[in-house]
Amino acid sequence: MSARRVAVRPPDPSSNQSQNSHLAGIAQKVASAGAAALLTLGSLSGTAAAGEFDVLAEPTPSAHFYVDDANVLSKSTRSEVDQKLKILEVTLTPFP
Repeated sequence: MSARRVAVRPPDPSSNQSQNSHLAGIAQKVASAGAAALLTLGSLSGTAAAGEFDVLAEPTPSAHFYVDDANVLSKSTRSEVDQKLKILEVTLTPFP
């Protein structure tokens, strides 16, 4: 038998970088498509749409001029806003 010499070359670093950049490009496209799908389909939830229609279906408030469903306003702020809006309604109403 004769001995064969086999030359072993180290891997070409430029080909490895191009493969990594190609995979990074694909990963970025997949992530972008996933984010777009999430934003598109996330707005179709029934709870958000139902809440908006509930507010629209209620009659015009006559006792108060604000809707504070989150209960964020303090009592003093509520009364102040109510008072200022009543004055504004009276001054801007063209009919006595």
